[in-house]
Amino acid sequence: MKWKSGLSYILVLTLLLTGCGTAGGTNTVSSEANSSETIKDTDSEETDKETEDEEEDSAEENTGAVDLLTDFSEEDQFSKRDLDPDYEESEAQTVTLTEDGAQTTSKAVSVDGGTVTITQEGVYVFTGTCSNGMVIVDVDESAKVQLVLKGVTLCSPTSAAIYVKQADKVFLTLEDGTENVLTSGSSYEAIDENNIDAVIFSKEDLTLGGTGSLTVESPAGHGIVSKDDLVFADGTYKITAAKDAISGKDSVRIAGGDFVLDAGDDGVRAGKDNASYLYICGGSFEVNAVNKGFGAGSLIYMTDGSVHVETKDDAFHSDHSIYIGGGKYEVTAGDDGFHADSTLRIADGTITVAESYEGLEAQVIDIAGGEIDITSTDDGINAAGGNDGSAKAEGFGKGDMFDSDEDASITISGGVLRVSAEGDGLDSNGYITIKGGETYVTGPSRSGNGSLDCGIEAVISGGKFVAAGTADMAENFSDASTQGCILIATDSQAAGSAVQLLNTAGETLVDWISDKEYECVLISLPEIEKGQTYTLKAGTFSQEITMDTLVYGTGGGMGRGGRMNGGKFDGKRMEEGGQRGPGRKRMEDGESDKTDDKGTIENKEQTADEL
Repeated sequence: MKWKSGLSYILVLTLLLTGCGTAGGTNTVSSEANSSETIKDTDSEETDKETEDEEEDSAEENTGAVDLLTDFSEEDQFSKRDLDPDYEESEAQTVTLTEDGAQTTSKAVSVDGGTVTITQEGVYVFTGTCSNGMVIVDVDESAKVQLVLKGVTLCSPTSAAIYVKQADKVFLTLEDGTENVLTSGSSYEAIDENNIDAVIFSKEDLTLGGTGSLTVESPAGHGIVSKDDLVFADGTYKITAAKDAISGKDSVRIAGGDFVLDAGDDGVRAGKDNASYLYICGGSFEVNAVNKGFGAGSLIYMTDGSVHVETKDDAFHSDHSIYIGGGKYEVTAGDDGFHADSTLRIADGTITVAESYEGLEAQVIDIAGGEIDITSTDDGINAAGGNDGSAKAEGFGKGDMFDSDEDASITISGGVLRVSAEGDGLDSNGYITIKGGETYVTGPSRSGNGSLDCGIEAVISGGKFVAAGTADMAENFSDASTQGCILIATDSQAAGSAVQLLNTAGETLVDWISDKEYECVLISLPEIEKGQTYTLKAGTFSQEITMDTLVYGTGGGMGRGGRMNGGKFDGKRMEEGGQRGPGRKRMEDGESDKTDDKGTIENKEQTADEL
């Protein structure tokens, strides 16, 4: 499928994803997104001379700006013929593969030894076995070809098993109930000017569908490649490749199917330029990849599907933006679970990042829904600008870890988020804004990190937020918050100990277990009100708290807030000169480190040298 203006289409999408970062994490859509440019699939460009079949092959026209939540849909991405692999058997040409070559009565098929070449538009049904051959599609650039695999085993020792040299579009259909196997050898030898390096290699748009199965083995190259758009409508696929398992230069679009992918590079790759994108609205995926699990040059857009992915690098990586609108994701990543250089937006879905360096990473992170569980050896969620070419060595886009970034933000407005981090729980070089949902942060348990870490300001106006971690870098929400917050030192408490908050009536507002040891707790709830008294219990620690102000307590981190109260701990505070964001509230002059009869520790400013 070719878009009339693919680059403009992607620019509209990414503008709507990104907008303009603001202090509150609100995105303002650029006026460019209101362009009235018409965007079409060439399958839908109808003329008076087109046949009824061609009209049925058309996708709906998409006019005007694209609303990510409604308009970027299955109807936009797949033509009718993409989703319907049926064909008239009486009109199809048959080709039987043999060890000597192939047998056919079709005048549109030429056979030269093991090489079978399709020269005219039509439907071709393949059966049989050949251990040294290939199928080439070389037709007029306006012609469409459908290849039906009906129990085929084909090996091409030095090139592609199926090579689409020229066509308007090719449909590769897996006949229902059949098993098909395509393989290549240990090297690829040039047969023309094209760099053929995959078992299925297409210069044109390629759609795979049907309800049969296909096994692809590529010991020296990629599995399935299209140098245009690559579509999967249905089918069962087992692909083993030394390089990418699946690769589409302009786009990869998946409506359904079952995929088992074992890749020496990326599992699924949609180009590397700023107009290439990956769209998935269904399917089941088991992916094991040395590099990225799913990658795109511009946009990853997923609304459904079941994904289990294990990678040594990022599980999901876009050079611009990622949108998750649904589906189930189980992720084990050597680097980031989900990484976007610009914007990461999660509207729905069930996401489990079981292992990662950092769970979610982008300059702008927007969580509006879903159920998300993150385990990370560094930050659970990190908002910072740039790419992650050296994330582990230097930090994603950080340069200087104390730099603030007005364009970096984390916004949480819905969903349930659970983070277990050894670095910062939520870390933004700019803003953190909590408007709704439920957020639970366990950790860090090592010093030098905090459950909450912002470069400029953290504000909460709604939702439920509970965190337990180390005290030396603890931060509270700022006094710009409109919802009550409590930050309190609890002494050192063991992993597995309960954190509870009760009101004066003895009703339990929070009852939560931290799976790591901790020495301070941060809680914010709509039920915490100014002027009211609460009791916080954490392991062996218990203290009554009266909310004289809406924000109670501050820590030794680099964000904004008030004084931290509570039990004794050894963490030291950082004076204003060493703080990250502008406008941080200074400790009151004359405060000293002393503990009153309630166990309250008051804070004394210290210089950076003292730290």
